[in-house]
Amino acid sequence: MTIKYMGLIIDGRGLGGNLPAQTYEKQVLTLLRRIRATLTGRALFRELRRHRQHIVRIRPSETDKDVGPHRNEARSRAKDWQRAMARNQPMLYSDGSPWAGNVTGTGRGSDTTVFFTPSGYGYPLTVLKSDQAVIAKFLCEMQLAGAQADEVLFHELVHAMRQIRGLIYLGIPRDGFQNEEEFIAILLTNIYSSETHRPPRSNHVDLRCEADDTDAAFLPELTPPTYRSLTIGKLILQQKEIALEIGTVPADFNPIRQYYKLERMSRIREQRSA
Repeated sequence: MTIKYMGLIIDGRGLGGNLPAQTYEKQVLTLLRRIRATLTGRALFRELRRHRQHIVRIRPSETDKDVGPHRNEARSRAKDWQRAMARNQPMLYSDGSPWAGNVTGTGRGSDTTVFFTPSGYGYPLTVLKSDQAVIAKFLCEMQLAGAQADEVLFHELVHAMRQIRGLIYLGIPRDGFQNEEEFIAILLTNIYSSETHRPPRSNHVDLRCEADDTDAAFLPELTPPTYRSLTIGKLILQQKEIALEIGTVPADFNPIRQYYKLERMSRIREQRSA
Protein backbone atom coordinates (compact mmCIF):
# COMPACT_ATOMS: atom_id res chain seq x y z
CA MET A 1 0.00 0.00 0.00
CA THR A 2 1.17 3.53 -0.75
CA ILE A 3 -0.24 6.98 -0.01
CA LYS A 4 -0.60 9.70 -2.64
CA TYR A 5 -0.53 13.30 -1.46
CA MET A 6 -0.34 16.42 -3.62
CA GLY A 7 1.10 14.42 -6.48
CA LEU A 8 3.76 12.75 -4.31
CA ILE A 9 3.86 9.01 -3.65
CA ILE A 10 4.74 7.88 -0.11
CA ASP A 11 5.97 4.30 -0.28
CA GLY A 12 6.97 2.57 2.94
CA ARG A 13 7.56 -0.85 1.44
CA GLY A 14 10.91 -2.44 2.19
CA LEU A 15 11.33 -0.54 5.45
CA GLY A 16 13.89 -2.10 7.74
CA GLY A 17 13.43 -2.59 11.49
CA ASN A 18 10.14 -3.03 13.32
CA LEU A 19 8.28 0.00 11.99
CA PRO A 20 5.29 -1.03 9.79
CA ALA A 21 5.16 0.51 6.32
CA GLN A 22 1.77 2.09 7.04
CA THR A 23 3.15 3.80 10.15
CA TYR A 24 6.04 5.20 8.14
CA GLU A 25 3.68 6.47 5.45
CA LYS A 26 1.45 8.18 8.03
CA GLN A 27 4.49 9.84 9.65
CA VAL A 28 5.66 11.23 6.32
CA LEU A 29 2.11 12.34 5.49
CA THR A 30 1.94 14.25 8.78
CA LEU A 31 5.15 16.09 7.90
CA LEU A 32 3.95 16.90 4.39
CA ARG A 33 0.73 18.34 5.79
CA ARG A 34 2.76 20.43 8.22
CA ILE A 35 4.85 21.77 5.33
CA ARG A 36 1.75 22.51 3.24
CA ALA A 37 0.26 24.52 6.13
CA THR A 38 2.84 27.25 5.41
CA LEU A 39 3.06 29.75 2.56
CA THR A 40 6.54 28.54 1.66
CA GLY A 41 5.37 24.95 1.64
CA ARG A 42 2.36 25.66 -0.57
CA ALA A 43 4.62 27.44 -3.06
CA LEU A 44 6.88 24.38 -3.13
CA PHE A 45 3.95 21.99 -3.70
CA ARG A 46 2.59 24.15 -6.52
CA GLU A 47 5.96 24.09 -8.23
CA LEU A 48 6.15 20.31 -7.89
CA ARG A 49 2.67 19.93 -9.37
CA ARG A 50 3.50 22.14 -12.36
CA HIS A 51 5.70 19.29 -13.56
CA ARG A 52 3.53 16.34 -12.62
CA GLN A 53 4.65 14.38 -15.71
CA HIS A 54 7.56 13.30 -13.52
CA ILE A 55 7.01 11.16 -10.43
CA VAL A 56 8.37 12.09 -7.01
CA ARG A 57 8.40 9.12 -4.64
CA ILE A 58 9.32 9.21 -0.93
CA ARG A 59 10.83 6.03 0.47
CA PRO A 60 12.63 5.04 3.69
CA SER A 61 16.35 5.72 3.85
CA GLU A 62 16.99 2.10 4.80
CA THR A 63 15.87 0.94 1.35
CA ASP A 64 18.62 2.98 -0.32
CA LYS A 65 21.20 0.22 -0.53
CA ASP A 66 23.57 1.78 -3.04
CA VAL A 67 25.13 4.54 -0.97
CA GLY A 68 27.28 2.58 1.46
CA PRO A 69 27.95 4.46 4.71
CA HIS A 70 25.38 7.12 3.77
CA ARG A 71 22.49 4.66 3.60
CA ASN A 72 20.61 6.25 6.55
CA GLU A 73 20.97 9.82 5.35
CA ALA A 74 18.18 11.74 3.65
CA ARG A 75 18.88 12.29 -0.03
CA SER A 76 17.16 12.74 -3.37
CA ARG A 77 18.14 10.61 -6.35
CA ALA A 78 17.04 11.22 -9.92
CA LYS A 79 16.13 8.17 -11.99
CA ASP A 80 18.06 9.65 -14.94
CA TRP A 81 20.77 12.12 -13.93
CA GLN A 82 21.43 13.27 -17.48
CA ARG A 83 17.80 14.37 -17.83
CA ALA A 84 17.87 15.97 -14.36
CA MET A 85 20.97 18.04 -15.16
CA ALA A 86 20.54 21.49 -16.72
CA ARG A 87 20.64 21.57 -20.50
CA ASN A 88 24.13 21.72 -22.02
CA GLN A 89 25.74 21.85 -18.57
CA PRO A 90 28.62 19.42 -18.00
CA MET A 91 27.68 16.33 -16.04
CA LEU A 92 29.35 16.60 -12.65
CA TYR A 93 29.48 14.49 -9.51
CA SER A 94 28.38 16.09 -6.24
CA ASP A 95 31.99 17.08 -5.47
CA GLY A 96 32.25 18.97 -8.76
CA SER A 97 34.38 16.41 -10.59
CA PRO A 98 33.29 15.71 -14.22
CA TRP A 99 31.83 12.53 -15.62
CA ALA A 100 33.95 10.64 -18.12
CA GLY A 101 33.27 11.27 -21.79
CA ASN A 102 32.40 14.99 -21.78
CA VAL A 103 28.70 14.28 -21.16
CA THR A 104 26.22 17.17 -20.81
CA GLY A 105 22.74 17.39 -19.33
CA THR A 106 19.57 17.44 -21.41
CA GLY A 107 17.41 19.47 -18.99
CA ARG A 108 14.37 17.33 -19.77
CA GLY A 109 13.68 16.46 -16.14
CA SER A 110 13.52 13.07 -14.45
CA ASP A 111 11.47 11.03 -12.02
CA THR A 112 13.12 11.11 -8.62
CA THR A 113 13.06 9.36 -5.26
CA VAL A 114 13.48 11.08 -1.91
CA PHE A 115 15.05 8.69 0.60
CA PHE A 116 13.99 9.87 4.05
CA THR A 117 13.11 8.33 7.40
CA PRO A 118 11.47 10.72 9.92
CA SER A 119 12.75 8.84 12.97
CA GLY A 120 16.31 9.81 12.10
CA TYR A 121 15.61 13.46 12.91
CA GLY A 122 14.12 15.61 15.65
CA TYR A 123 10.36 15.89 15.61
CA PRO A 124 9.08 19.35 14.58
CA LEU A 125 8.73 21.76 17.46
CA THR A 126 5.44 23.62 17.73
CA VAL A 127 6.63 27.12 18.48
CA LEU A 128 4.62 30.20 19.36
CA LYS A 129 5.87 33.54 18.06
CA SER A 130 6.58 34.70 21.61
CA ASP A 131 8.86 31.68 22.15
CA GLN A 132 10.96 32.27 19.04
CA ALA A 133 14.01 33.69 20.81
CA VAL A 134 14.13 30.85 23.33
CA ILE A 135 13.78 28.13 20.69
CA ALA A 136 16.27 29.84 18.37
CA LYS A 137 18.81 30.06 21.18
CA PHE A 138 18.38 26.38 22.00
CA LEU A 139 18.70 25.22 18.38
CA CYS A 140 21.74 27.43 17.79
CA GLU A 141 23.49 26.33 20.98
CA MET A 142 22.89 22.68 20.08
CA GLN A 143 23.86 23.33 16.43
CA LEU A 144 20.59 21.89 15.15
CA ALA A 145 19.57 24.53 12.62
CA GLY A 146 17.55 22.95 9.82
CA ALA A 147 17.77 19.51 11.47
CA GLN A 148 14.16 18.79 12.40
CA ALA A 149 12.30 16.19 10.38
CA ASP A 150 10.06 18.59 8.45
CA GLU A 151 13.01 20.84 7.60
CA VAL A 152 15.06 17.88 6.32
CA LEU A 153 12.14 16.66 4.21
CA PHE A 154 11.55 20.18 2.82
CA HIS A 155 15.26 20.38 1.89
CA GLU A 156 15.10 17.11 -0.03
CA LEU A 157 11.88 18.12 -1.78
CA VAL A 158 13.67 21.21 -3.08
CA HIS A 159 16.29 18.92 -4.63
CA ALA A 160 13.48 16.80 -6.10
CA MET A 161 11.82 19.92 -7.50
CA ARG A 162 15.03 20.89 -9.29
CA GLN A 163 15.55 17.35 -10.60
CA ILE A 164 12.09 17.03 -12.14
CA ARG A 165 12.59 20.45 -13.74
CA GLY A 166 15.94 19.43 -15.24
CA LEU A 167 17.75 22.34 -13.58
CA ILE A 168 20.47 20.61 -11.57
CA TYR A 169 23.91 22.20 -11.75
CA LEU A 170 26.46 21.07 -9.20
CA GLY A 171 29.43 23.31 -9.98
CA ILE A 172 32.26 23.76 -7.53
CA PRO A 173 32.10 24.09 -3.73
CA ARG A 174 31.73 27.71 -2.57
CA ASP A 175 31.30 29.46 0.77
CA GLY A 176 30.59 26.34 2.83
CA PHE A 177 28.25 24.77 0.27
CA GLN A 178 29.06 21.52 -1.48
CA ASN A 179 27.52 22.90 -4.67
CA GLU A 180 24.97 25.37 -6.03
CA GLU A 181 22.07 22.99 -5.44
CA GLU A 182 22.82 22.78 -1.72
CA PHE A 183 22.83 26.58 -1.49
CA ILE A 184 19.39 26.73 -3.12
CA ALA A 185 17.97 23.92 -0.96
CA ILE A 186 19.25 25.53 2.24
CA LEU A 187 18.08 28.99 1.12
CA LEU A 188 14.48 27.89 0.54
CA THR A 189 14.45 25.69 3.64
CA ASN A 190 15.74 28.62 5.70
CA ILE A 191 12.79 30.73 4.56
CA TYR A 192 10.46 27.88 5.55
CA SER A 193 12.23 27.56 8.90
CA SER A 194 11.93 31.29 9.50
CA GLU A 195 8.24 31.25 8.63
CA THR A 196 7.80 28.56 11.30
CA HIS A 197 9.86 30.61 13.80
CA ARG A 198 13.11 28.66 13.67
CA PRO A 199 16.60 29.98 12.89
CA PRO A 200 18.25 29.71 9.46
CA ARG A 201 21.09 27.28 8.82
CA SER A 202 24.50 28.66 7.89
CA ASN A 203 25.94 26.18 5.38
CA HIS A 204 26.00 22.58 4.16
CA VAL A 205 29.05 21.60 6.21
CA ASP A 206 27.33 21.57 9.60
CA LEU A 207 24.14 22.65 11.37
CA ARG A 208 25.25 25.99 12.80
CA CYS A 209 22.87 28.93 12.71
CA GLU A 210 23.37 31.60 10.07
CA ALA A 211 25.17 34.58 11.63
CA ASP A 212 23.75 36.91 8.95
CA ASP A 213 20.23 36.11 10.06
CA THR A 214 18.53 39.24 8.72
CA ASP A 215 17.77 40.07 5.10
CA ALA A 216 20.01 43.14 5.13
CA ALA A 217 22.93 41.28 6.68
CA PHE A 218 22.63 38.26 4.39
CA LEU A 219 22.18 40.26 1.19
CA PRO A 220 23.11 43.94 1.75
CA GLU A 221 23.56 44.84 -1.95
CA LEU A 222 23.38 43.31 -5.42
CA THR A 223 26.56 45.08 -6.56
CA PRO A 224 29.31 44.13 -6.57
CA PRO A 225 27.97 40.62 -7.34
CA THR A 226 28.53 37.92 -4.73
CA TYR A 227 27.96 34.17 -4.72
CA ARG A 228 24.77 34.77 -2.76
CA SER A 229 23.33 37.43 -5.08
CA LEU A 230 24.34 35.61 -8.27
CA THR A 231 22.83 32.29 -7.16
CA ILE A 232 19.59 33.86 -5.92
CA GLY A 233 19.33 35.82 -9.18
CA LYS A 234 19.85 32.63 -11.18
CA LEU A 235 17.14 30.84 -9.19
CA ILE A 236 14.71 33.70 -9.86
CA LEU A 237 15.41 33.54 -13.60
CA GLN A 238 15.05 29.76 -13.71
CA GLN A 239 11.95 29.43 -11.54
CA LYS A 240 10.03 32.67 -11.69
CA GLU A 241 6.73 31.35 -10.34
CA ILE A 242 7.99 29.88 -7.08
CA ALA A 243 10.42 32.77 -6.58
CA LEU A 244 7.62 35.33 -6.87
CA GLU A 245 5.46 33.35 -4.44
CA ILE A 246 8.18 32.82 -1.84
CA GLY A 247 9.29 36.43 -2.26
CA THR A 248 6.00 37.51 -0.65
CA VAL A 249 6.28 35.22 2.39
CA PRO A 250 6.34 37.44 5.53
CA ALA A 251 9.09 35.46 7.26
CA ASP A 252 11.69 37.34 9.29
CA PHE A 253 14.42 35.83 7.09
CA ASN A 254 13.64 35.96 3.37
CA PRO A 255 16.59 36.77 1.08
CA ILE A 256 14.44 36.31 -2.05
CA ARG A 257 12.19 39.14 -0.83
CA GLN A 258 15.35 41.14 -0.16
CA TYR A 259 16.63 40.50 -3.70
CA TYR A 260 13.42 41.87 -5.21
CA LYS A 261 13.58 44.86 -2.85
CA LEU A 262 17.15 45.67 -3.88
CA GLU A 263 16.19 45.34 -7.55
CA ARG A 264 13.37 47.85 -7.09
CA MET A 265 15.68 50.26 -5.28
CA SER A 266 18.23 49.96 -8.07
CA ARG A 267 15.63 50.76 -10.71
CA ILE A 268 14.45 53.80 -8.75
CA ARG A 269 18.01 55.09 -8.48
CA GLU A 270 18.52 54.62 -12.21
CA GLN A 271 15.31 56.48 -13.02
CA ARG A 272 16.26 59.38 -10.77
CA SER A 273 19.71 59.67 -12.29
CA ALA A 274 18.42 59.49 -15.88
